[in-house]
Amino acid sequence: MRYVIAASRQATVDSCRAVLGAREQLEFRLGSVPEAGEDCDAAILNFVLAHERYGGSPIVGLAQALINNRGDGAPRLILATPPMSIKTASDAATDADIESAYLNMLKSCMAVYVDVCGDPPEAKILIHVEGAGIDRPNLNLALRALSDLLEM
Repeated sequence: MRYVIAASRQATVDSCRAVLGAREQLEFRLGSVPEAGEDCDAAILNFVLAHERYGGSPIVGLAQALINNRGDGAPRLILATPPMSIKTASDAATDADIESAYLNMLKSCMAVYVDVCGDPPEAKILIHVEGAGIDRPNLNLALRALSDLLEM
């Protein structure tokens, strides 16, 4: 599987490249979800954005595959991140907890993709930093989780 890491700001793309480094299965792009994902098979999007634009209802703890019928330039398959419970969201979390939550989010989205599409090695998945909802002040936590996913 291949991944496209994208963001709307060059500085964010540069930060991602610095943390994740050069890897065969990674590509870095600048632009919006439609711009960066034009040749991608799927995009991981934050559940709020995904369900608002592409339908369905969020279910706590469950990533979902949504079909993009809007013709908006985003990939045809949208992987909506799993919402977390209010208790989990409100607990005082350590950096390790946050990194673990990001890893679980990414793993669950990829598991949904594999359930729907299988595991084709040529598949390209877009992870747009802002679109996926990982554009937090400490982006390194999400990027370390992504690095862990790539090592699996």
